[in-house]
Amino acid sequence: MGGGVHSYVDPVFHPLLYTPTTGTGPNVVAGFKREVMAPFKFPRLYHNTTLLLRDGRVAMMSGNSFLSTIAVAGGFNLRNVQGTPNGFKPNGAPIIQQANDYNAPPGGEDLSKDQPGETYQIELFSPPYLYLPGKRPAITSIGGQAVGAEPARVGYGGKVKLAVANDGGGGMATLVRVGSVTHAMDVSQKLHELTMSGASGNYTVALPQNRNVAPPGVYMLFFVNKAGKPSVGQMVQLN
Repeated sequence: MGGGVHSYVDPVFHPLLYTPTTGTGPNVVAGFKREVMAPFKFPRLYHNTTLLLRDGRVAMMSGNSFLSTIAVAGGFNLRNVQGTPNGFKPNGAPIIQQANDYNAPPGGEDLSKDQPGETYQIELFSPPYLYLPGKRPAITSIGGQAVGAEPARVGYGGKVKLAVANDGGGGMATLVRVGSVTHAMDVSQKLHELTMSGASGNYTVALPQNRNVAPPGVYMLFFVNKAGKPSVGQMVQLN
């Protein structure tokens, strides 16, 4: 979790990890253990985008990070926070774009002038599961076919054989729909834990039966070992 809208003056840089737990303690909130992870470099606020990649990292992009809001009569206005104590100035140079498309209330500041605007830098975040000990699992074939550049084609209600190297003695298989992200929200976010049988690197997974639950399209197929370390996602076309 990260990002937000207001205020731009004091952005949050640390993503949070919530893990279900039955325990108690100062970092447990509503049945979830709350952990603070490594900070990112640039504020990621309004219009920010985060996207899960096949290799398990998360790409963080964009965000109107260099504008702050001040309350004025009738609504909000914008002011430049560059150079202020809480302002943010990447690499000593502001990022500029026209901001006169914002709706300033009557009597507000002149937004026809250049104001710091979008963040154009991309950051790649490596979650803690990538640093778990041991080798990563690797899906080497799907349905008897070696993985390659083209997505494997699979059908609803079918069963598919998976060959997995470095499986760590077992785990689970998941389908994660390819993301479609805007305005800090992935409107296509779906994860399906698949029923799986087998052992010793040879498994059979049952695919979703209901296209209302798993709409047709491209998904990433992951194998996650018992320690929680995922494979690189392999692309599959569900239709």
